[in-house]
Amino acid sequence: MNKILLFTIFMVTVSCIFGQTPNQMIIGANNNGAIMSAMLDGTSPTEVNTGASDRSFYNAAYHTGNEKVYMSWYYGIYSMNVDGSNFDTLYSYPAGGMGYGIDIDESNGYIYFTHTPVDSIYRMDLNGANLTGIYGGTNVDYLNDVKLDLANGHIYFSEWILGNGLFRIDINGTNETTIVGGVDVEAFYLDVANNHIYYVYGTNLSRCDFNGSNNISLVSGFQLGGFDIDFSTNLIYMTDMSNDKVLSCDLLGVNLVELIQSTDILFNGTDQLEAPYGPVLVRNCTKDNNVNQNGVTLTANQIGAQYQWLDCGSNYSIINGETNQSYTSAITGNYAVEIIMNGCIDTSACFLLDYTGINEINNSTIKVYPNPTKASFNIELDENIIGSNYVIYDQLGKVVQNGVINNNPSQIINVAELSKGLYNLKIDNSDLQVKLIKE
Repeated sequence: MNKILLFTIFMVTVSCIFGQTPNQMIIGANNNGAIMSAMLDGTSPTEVNTGASDRSFYNAAYHTGNEKVYMSWYYGIYSMNVDGSNFDTLYSYPAGGMGYGIDIDESNGYIYFTHTPVDSIYRMDLNGANLTGIYGGTNVDYLNDVKLDLANGHIYFSEWILGNGLFRIDINGTNETTIVGGVDVEAFYLDVANNHIYYVYGTNLSRCDFNGSNNISLVSGFQLGGFDIDFSTNLIYMTDMSNDKVLSCDLLGVNLVELIQSTDILFNGTDQLEAPYGPVLVRNCTKDNNVNQNGVTLTANQIGAQYQWLDCGSNYSIINGETNQSYTSAITGNYAVEIIMNGCIDTSACFLLDYTGINEINNSTIKVYPNPTKASFNIELDENIIGSNYVIYDQLGKVVQNGVINNNPSQIINVAELSKGLYNLKIDNSDLQVKLIKE
């Protein structure tokens, strides 16, 4: 097939997300024009009040950073909070016929979706701005789903109805490769870590390798309205449009369990669940993005998380190697921390670490250098201070090291065992006190 690259080449960076077992699912109840939520075991099925009438979805993606659900539907692309609040129209196509496909690039703040009426893949910002065509054109046959493999710089998409299959292109829209041909692929899921693609065609849920080989059928016999996978429990969650149910099974398609039946929920007080789509698995994130500042040391309040410190003055660039809960910079600047926990990513406010007047202390009585240091300080003193005791305190006033200034005008104090941070050096029997910075 000949395809047309519509717009420009762009770069994508990848962010690693540490997952947690989802605790909720959101389902599109399309014949009811509604959205519902339920726990993973099917309990507490509830209609989600979005404040917008007749708005369901075909497919959805969950953004772990802002904890929003992004949805594709017949008339456009929408977003909402998990509880249905802040329902927003991001892209509207009043003529209808939009495709199933939607996926999110969290690192760069993009939504990718299929626009079936014009047979193209589009990208836009999370707020719906900057709509950009990525791929499509003549001889494209009913583009449907789309998924991102950012780790390898690929976009996967499916063509439905005319039996074309599943395909892969580079992130810039070039180099099309056929993965599965000759079947109507409606929805699919990329398991990059295990080299597997799960996909729906007709009444079958199947799995193959990323090169299209080793095809096996997992579930068959009814029309699937979509699916999502929780790899922490190795379970597939799916909707049965034929029988108006939500089910789960393991990754081999066995142990099929009915979680929700049509009679388990009512819409508008009377209508039962009909033609369910999705589901999308979500997790309620609990994280604290506050930071405590103690001198020139920053400490993230959230414990038990993954941390990455960032340089706010350099477009939030990653500070290599700084992945501890606390951070002490060697230079003046503004810094923040990215907190990754429970499958969610959040970034703190920026904090100023000011080394002005601290980097090197010089006066007629004492000289300390280098300051900051990684291992040791050189101290030079007036002769009348030689033989005095010195004490090093941390910022809480605790003594962390002490000793005697030898009978020598220059002395080395080893601080290699101290933690990074700001300290005070005090000379006994004097008013001398110097700030020390351990990198």
